[in-house]
Amino acid sequence: MYVWIRLESGTRPLLQIKVSSGARQSLYIVDPNGGSLRVTADGGVGGRGGAGGRGGRGGSGGSGFPSGFNGLDGHQGWDGHAGADGAAGTITVSVDPAVQPFMNCVSWSNHSGGGSPGPAPRITVEPVAALW
Repeated sequence: MYVWIRLESGTRPLLQIKVSSGARQSLYIVDPNGGSLRVTADGGVGGRGGAGGRGGRGGSGGSGFPSGFNGLDGHQGWDGHAGADGAAGTITVSVDPAVQPFMNCVSWSNHSGGGSPGPAPRITVEPVAALW
């Protein structure tokens, strides 16, 4: 996931933020006087395992004298194992130097589906051109 943050020029400071992940792109304006944005790259929880199959029915005993015994029913199968949790995503951020006093308005989250923290975001302070 890539994030670019710059200060929009004008009489009051507003943050322009662009978030891009794969083919998806989102644009945001955040007023640092009370506004905020949380960027998440969290993995999902693994899926449930499938249900075990039902045991088969035992066969009937043969006819004759004396009659044969019926077979025993089969045991139910075991449920499948749950799927693996999704990995935490990586976050790369380009921050314009003018934005540094307002960075408390932006927060990050990148945990695995099991809750383990992912790698720390890579934040680079560099000039960021207009985002739109």
